[in-house]
Amino acid sequence: MDPADFYSGIVVDAYARLKSSTFQAGPYLKFVRTHGGPALEVGCGDGEPLLDLCAAGLEVDGVDSSADMVERCRANAAKRGVATDVFHQRVDALELNRRYSSIYFERSDVQPAGRR
Repeated sequence: MDPADFYSGIVVDAYARLKSSTFQAGPYLKFVRTHGGPALEVGCGDGEPLLDLCAAGLEVDGVDSSADMVERCRANAAKRGVATDVFHQRVDALELNRRYSSIYFERSDVQPAGRR
């Protein structure tokens, strides 16, 4: 199986309940506010922390290699009433029609400022 295809079907259904870490919006909010938007979250999954940044008024798009995760992220955005573009593409072959001032990957070891 291609690693980009791992997050599909039942894995996507269980992802939110079984993931080993959560992604707090704080560090990413600070990063995008410091470096400017629009921003791109690479590996956006089901929308954490992407949707929190959008809800805070930042212009952030997402990209993920899993078509099922992209659909889940779009559904989560719709439920929250958040506007964002989410693209289904592999990181190693990005072809987006927009330039970004800030680009970030989610990292499970990122902690809110002052908590290292």
